[in-house]
Amino acid sequence: MIGIAFSTAALIIVLSVFNGLEGLLRSLYSSFDPEIKIELKKGKSFEITPEFVAKLKAIEGIGIVTEVIEDYVYVRYREADIVVTMKGSKR
Repeated sequence: MIGIAFSTAALIIVLSVFNGLEGLLRSLYSSFDPEIKIELKKGKSFEITPEFVAKLKAIEGIGIVTEVIEDYVYVRYREADIVVTMKGSKR
């Protein structure tokens, strides 16, 4: 009986930690992930015209439009090699 109570308590604690961790990770990545993202179905990039940006800004509920280029790059840091997502925007 004590084993079942201990297992149940451990499971509740672990699930509570994961629930809090999920909230923390969402808050960390919310500054990087947009609410709406316009991207190509096929291909890598497309040209943005001032008219297209003006049409986007005219849509109700859109406050900010940011042009960002994003691609996978191969990075070597010290002794580690890794593929990362690099993002850049013009300012």
